[in-house]
Amino acid sequence: MHANRSSTIRAALAAGLLVITSAALALAGPIHMRPYFDADKSEVILVWDEATGQSRSWYYDKAEQKFTPSGDKFQLPKNPGITKNVMMAPYLGPDGSEVVLVWDKLGGKSVSWYYDKAEEKFVAAEAKYQLPVQKGKEIHLAPYLDKDGNEVILAWDAATGKSQSLYFSKADDKFMPSAAGYQLPADLGLKPPVMLRPYLTKDGDETIQAWSVANGQSVNWYYSGADEKYMRSEAGYQLPANPGVSKDVWMAPYLDKDGSEVVLVWSASTGQSVSWYYDGAEKKFQRSGIEFQLPTNPIKAKRMMIMPYLDTDAAEVMLVYDAKTGASRCLYYNSAEKKVEPAAAGFQLPVNPLK
Repeated sequence: MHANRSSTIRAALAAGLLVITSAALALAGPIHMRPYFDADKSEVILVWDEATGQSRSWYYDKAEQKFTPSGDKFQLPKNPGITKNVMMAPYLGPDGSEVVLVWDKLGGKSVSWYYDKAEEKFVAAEAKYQLPVQKGKEIHLAPYLDKDGNEVILAWDAATGKSQSLYFSKADDKFMPSAAGYQLPADLGLKPPVMLRPYLTKDGDETIQAWSVANGQSVNWYYSGADEKYMRSEAGYQLPANPGVSKDVWMAPYLDKDGSEVVLVWSASTGQSVSWYYDGAEKKFQRSGIEFQLPTNPIKAKRMMIMPYLDTDAAEVMLVYDAKTGASRCLYYNSAEKKVEPAAAGFQLPVNPLK
């Protein structure tokens, strides 16, 4: 998606066409954005309003060379079953079907939706694919496929850090709690709020990055097949106690195009960020080079959030948005220029992506 486009970006800048969103229309908020790839490998961004559940799906139209609203049949219904404190997680199921897990982060109730090709619309999944109500003060859910293609959902309470791993049991034909070894300790030793991000390493190991939003302290865990349980990763895989920001801290682990583990750390309230990568030669996490770092406050935001991912051309993309207004900016690593810079106008969402 981003290959050979530095000249396009410069031309867009010169013509004044590059979209730099700064202020969106008033929304209830917070606003959330999640990029993902659909069953046809199209680049999609799901946007929703946490207060109401209003959502809109956008996809990158290669013919038009811009992000365009997905057709009506690809949009979630106006009432997705949850209408307050709404969180969403889009992903592809084991059969390649497009799934969106929707839940009430304060009530714990959730509804799983999937795109039915026969019906040509999103429909609520059968009862067996629905999760039980999760208990806690602030529930978060993170669905993913393990290295064997099993559907796993990590659920946790940010107020305590206590979590539960569930998986879809084909034998029982429903979601079940994972075996004891797949569960993290009840006490992670982190100051609340606690956030968790599961991901698979280059070798397919199930890994979970856990951290305190309050101070940035973190612990990396991995599932040890030999020990048949989650273990604290070795010291080299742990970020330093102070990862470069220490207030309102958020993290996003991902694999770069070479399969190296990267963790992007930022402060939602200050706009400061630091990129870290695992150095195989040194056997530890180190600060990424200056060329891989984002500028401070890449958008003028009241509450900055960042979603890093690899696009269809394996370029590193950073979707930066303001959770207060819905304003956003897409940046990417330009390997020719060796720096992070704004993407061209067609890769930017409009000022109000829910309108």
